[in-house]
Amino acid sequence: MNCKSFLTQAAIAVSLSSSITAFTASTVLAEPVTLTANDGSSKLSGDLVEFKDGFYVIKTTLGQMRMSAARVSCEGAGCPQVEVGNVDMRIVGSNTIGEGLMPLLISGYANFLEAESEAETSNDPAQVVYRLTGDGGFGDPIGAYLVTSKTSGVGFSALLNDDAEVAVSTRRIYPDEARALKKAGGGNMVSFGQENVIAADGLLIAVHPSNPVGEISIENLAKIYTGQIDNWSQIGGPDLAINIYSYGQDTGSWKFFDERVVKGGSVNSSGWTTEEADEDMARSVNADVASIGYLGFAFQRGTKALDVISSCGIKSSPSTFSTKTEDYPLGRRIYAYNRADNTTEDLAKLMEYATSSEADGVILKSGFIDLSVARAAQSNAEDRMRTALNDVDDPFEFKLMRNMVLEMVEWDRLSSTFRFGAGSSRLDNKAELDMRRLVDYLATQPAGTQVSTVGFTDSTGAFSSNQSLSEGRANQVLVAIQERAGDRLSHIEFIAQGYGELSPVACNTSAEGMRLNRRVEIWVRN
Repeated sequence: MNCKSFLTQAAIAVSLSSSITAFTASTVLAEPVTLTANDGSSKLSGDLVEFKDGFYVIKTTLGQMRMSAARVSCEGAGCPQVEVGNVDMRIVGSNTIGEGLMPLLISGYANFLEAESEAETSNDPAQVVYRLTGDGGFGDPIGAYLVTSKTSGVGFSALLNDDAEVAVSTRRIYPDEARALKKAGGGNMVSFGQENVIAADGLLIAVHPSNPVGEISIENLAKIYTGQIDNWSQIGGPDLAINIYSYGQDTGSWKFFDERVVKGGSVNSSGWTTEEADEDMARSVNADVASIGYLGFAFQRGTKALDVISSCGIKSSPSTFSTKTEDYPLGRRIYAYNRADNTTEDLAKLMEYATSSEADGVILKSGFIDLSVARAAQSNAEDRMRTALNDVDDPFEFKLMRNMVLEMVEWDRLSSTFRFGAGSSRLDNKAELDMRRLVDYLATQPAGTQVSTVGFTDSTGAFSSNQSLSEGRANQVLVAIQERAGDRLSHIEFIAQGYGELSPVACNTSAEGMRLNRRVEIWVRN
């Protein structure tokens, strides 16, 4: 178990402040130090020769060695002396985001401002400060941004305690966290402008590339992590004991996995290997033929990703498109939250950049999934069509389903997908961003392009009522697109269709599954 698992979120959050202890660019000491790996797996002692560009160089009995400060902590008299400098913004939360996305996002923001970004590593490997200087590095300082990579829960604690201006999270804020922030004057944390969706990601179920297993059901995946399945031969694989890899149970990734897969089942993690970061997970899974783990799209790195089968038999392949549409059952949104009572012009500009098309390139480069509009032919959606036709036996419903399948073959689908609350006509926060991007995309399409807004519902209620509800929602989205576009889309021909509860993308047995099924898809042809 790594040493960080002994820390509570509250204890970590208390340690965050508005300043950072940052190393000078180059420090030469030649004094004794001990470098300890962040997961506690190893220690290395010697004389510190130099600290430069985020790396320790130490002299040991084995010779001179170079270690990244992001992977170790330093103890001993020779650890570099530090200088304290103020920062303008503190960004705290998930290490998946802090280490995987924020470095490139802040660098991209600097380029957007025609500024230069320089990173400074502190003696806490989880903290990095990014200093932006205008005029390509030759002007005045623009700002300093401290990124602290811990867990999503730590980010919300820091936001509550005024130890952060932004909390980054791989999960949506919990109701009790939102209520506590509201009580503290932070405002409505799930309102547009405070809850910012900056990217998408999906948890891949990763195994060794030699593993012949190609798909796994959510049910069997849960049984593996609750100890009911312990050998690959039980699910069509080789006769090997399954080696389980996971993240700490205080992390956003585990909590998301627990909610979507384990669902609160009893687990005994004493026999698991606990990893601290996605890159460590990928490295371990690649090195172990009997392994199973889960990690973000950005960190697949040669591991084999399994198709996922829901409890009602819907198979989903992890892909950029299925994650953008949120049809992939282990897809997730990447969030950035801010308080209503502590919003500066600088913060507003950063969030505006992070959610704009200007940031798409750096989000893609980081390995995450940007929010741009993608297009895919539905004639290749064989699994969806087969499932759709097999799921109905009522003659009227079958006829409607057959008509839908015939329609699908003629249309492409856009990744823009709009979702609703239960029995509600209210769109969620992400819909505002999606609407803006959809209009921009459609404005570039040739004259005569046809666009269909296609509504679906969950299975609650009578079939005929659901069909009417889906048609109403499809019309609502159509009107919203036209109102936002003005005369920009006068060359587009629009229609609205509704298919009720047909063709679910998730099981209607959970609140999350029903939410995913309450949607309006955008189909296009030209």
